[in-house]
Amino acid sequence: MNSTKTMKRLSQAEIVFKLWFYLYVILSTCNLTYGKEIISICMWPMLLLGAGLVLYRLIHIKEYVRMPNLWILILLFVSYLFSMAANLQYESKKGLVTMVFWVLYFGILYAFRDSDSQERVRKEFHLMAAVHILYALVMTLISLGMMAVGYSSSYIDKSNGNYEVCSGFHDGRLWGAFQDPNLGAIVCCTAIALCIYFMGKKKEKLWKAAFSVCILLFLFYIAFSDSRNGLVSIGAGMAAYAFLRGYYRERRWKKQWINLAAAVLVGAICFFLPEGIKYSYNYAVGQQIQQQAGQNQSSANKSGSSSSSAKKPGSSTSKSSGTGKSSASGKKTTTSKTPAAPVKRNYSLEGDISNRRFDLWKSAVEVGLSRPLTGTSFPGIVPYAKENLPDTYIVNNDHWDYSTMDNEILNVFVSQGFPGLLILAVLVIALIRYVFARIWKLEKGDFAAAQVLLTCIVMLSASSMFQATMFYQNSTDANMFWMFLGYLVFMLKEIPTKNSEKVQVQV
Repeated sequence: MNSTKTMKRLSQAEIVFKLWFYLYVILSTCNLTYGKEIISICMWPMLLLGAGLVLYRLIHIKEYVRMPNLWILILLFVSYLFSMAANLQYESKKGLVTMVFWVLYFGILYAFRDSDSQERVRKEFHLMAAVHILYALVMTLISLGMMAVGYSSSYIDKSNGNYEVCSGFHDGRLWGAFQDPNLGAIVCCTAIALCIYFMGKKKEKLWKAAFSVCILLFLFYIAFSDSRNGLVSIGAGMAAYAFLRGYYRERRWKKQWINLAAAVLVGAICFFLPEGIKYSYNYAVGQQIQQQAGQNQSSANKSGSSSSSAKKPGSSTSKSSGTGKSSASGKKTTTSKTPAAPVKRNYSLEGDISNRRFDLWKSAVEVGLSRPLTGTSFPGIVPYAKENLPDTYIVNNDHWDYSTMDNEILNVFVSQGFPGLLILAVLVIALIRYVFARIWKLEKGDFAAAQVLLTCIVMLSASSMFQATMFYQNSTDANMFWMFLGYLVFMLKEIPTKNSEKVQVQV
């Protein structure tokens, strides 16, 4: 079992699984492949390979049980099962799918063998980081291309709770090839952090230039997606990146006020930079629209005076809307090709800066408190609310039934009650203590990797305050969170002593 050959094959199988799993969630969250058969074709082999790896890990559980904080994740999983059992009347296929994905998240993406080498884990991180940047780049190029040609498309998937699938530049925001503009923005945020990391590792100017271009493209997507979630995430993440870098270099408390101020400044710049891009674009488009309107008015005046006498009775003019409707698999799809338009939502946020979230969160607390010990289970949120609290905002609004609370903490509370919330709090506190007790003791090269991993985790954690991210949504965000958290925790299992020897931390 411990032969080098067996371990090598096992490591290869794990990498293949992680790449395959990542491909599956990419296809699942891309609106160009949404609902297509290719997703199922990709899913079943991935699940079979994952089941094999989970079975192996259960048989050799002693090799994995020493992974720091894994026991807390197991408790959270048990809490999920308890909520499912207590709410069987509300359960559905969605609950079983989430259960399977939690096993894959915690058991494969997060957990590593006690005997795994730091070098192997670091190489795997570099591979998955490069894959993520490539994925973000391809999707961003497609999305910006859609915007450049004025492509817009949308249809309602009635088989998925009337979910609206949008593509291109739709409703004043760039969706592009991503299923959701917030998802696309977070993908670009983490890709920016990874590009900065690789720029520090690569000495060739060509590589540095290539990563710089990627960063610029990702910033354009964040700006045109009009994602406030993306702005908060990149601001928080880059502020954390700057603070970690400054504190690692100079740890005297007298210098930390300067370090903190610099981190806040970096975060603010990163927050407002996409806004500046959006403002500049909107100004240019506004000027173009005004110029075109002036030309059209001038042409109309000339043609009106010359054609008024020549117009025959009964003649009429026609206008083309540029909008066509087609049917695919019984779904009515509305597509259009429109001229350049400003990045501006087709609804006002005045008077409700949260975009309904405050009402939703208040309703989530109401539902959670009505079932504090077991929760409703995640699939049971809507049916439980309809049955027991029909007047609560989740199911009584002019929009739709909210199956997610747009906040991962509230998702856990409503779904798994106070037990789940308490376990989540213990997990967060344990991880914070674990990471910050060790990260400063890393050597410079190792610290750079840990720094960018923690930056991406901060970005994804910030995102989870405004949308489902790492627990109940099967997306690239969830995969990246658990993979990167696993990489970070494992890298910190060993810390350098004064004589540069490695000593394993007993946890």
